[in-house]
Amino acid sequence: MRLLLFTLFFLFSLTSFAQEERYFSRNFQTHEKKQTPNKRVYYLEDTGIRIEDYGNGKLERKGFIKGTRSFDQADAYIWYTKTWHTGLETNKREYFPQLSGTFSTYNAKGNLEEELYARGFTVRIGQLWSRDNTPLLENGTGSNHTFSNNNTEKVYYLYKDSIMVAGYSVRLKQKDTIYVYADKMAMPKEGMAHFTTHLATTVQYPGLAGILGKEGVVYISFIVNEEGKLVEFIPLNRPGSNFHKKAIEKMADYPAWAPAVVNGRPVKMRYSIPFRFQMER
Repeated sequence: MRLLLFTLFFLFSLTSFAQEERYFSRNFQTHEKKQTPNKRVYYLEDTGIRIEDYGNGKLERKGFIKGTRSFDQADAYIWYTKTWHTGLETNKREYFPQLSGTFSTYNAKGNLEEELYARGFTVRIGQLWSRDNTPLLENGTGSNHTFSNNNTEKVYYLYKDSIMVAGYSVRLKQKDTIYVYADKMAMPKEGMAHFTTHLATTVQYPGLAGILGKEGVVYISFIVNEEGKLVEFIPLNRPGSNFHKKAIEKMADYPAWAPAVVNGRPVKMRYSIPFRFQMER
């Protein structure tokens, strides 16, 4: 009898902590069928999903998403918590109110870099640490100054009551300032939903993809300048693909947005937006 109970408990433990791995593009934006340096490991538990992100074999993030047992839903929620400050409706999903999560990110030395808490659409910063492992926030208020991954930009983030209140980078070569958070965010004059729908319906499906029925999600970084013009496009996943080329052509010709505003003046703002190309059924 004891042996039977132990066996049942062991089998239950295995099913409660099922494991799966997926590979991603840069910044863990989209799934990739082939192996990449970016791997996410999922552990399916009773109340949710525990994840670990690895870049080039090094742990970059740990997290637990409560309220779902779907890996796809967990992926969407993780991406939302990373980009929540942009306020993009395209990153939101109808099931987010039932989810919550806790996340910890690590620097190249393996030290804690950030603790983040999320409940539904609300995201809060618990704590930030400098490269020398010094806490940067006191009662949720403080700042973080760092450099971009390629050391071409000095990045500044300001926080108050665990919420980002300012975020911008100074480009060292161009000697200008690019905002990622502003008093008034840059926005298409007819709304973001119209912008993304326009691209999805007007961009010509590229080459053989249309014949073969392929689908794809592309992420493109771009800057909305002080006049609202979309410029400086950078593909973030699948660089060189026709998906990107077609989307960028249309984005460059799109009517000017309402520019971002800080302290009453228009400023440059950087966006990173996903676009899904899908054949009609």
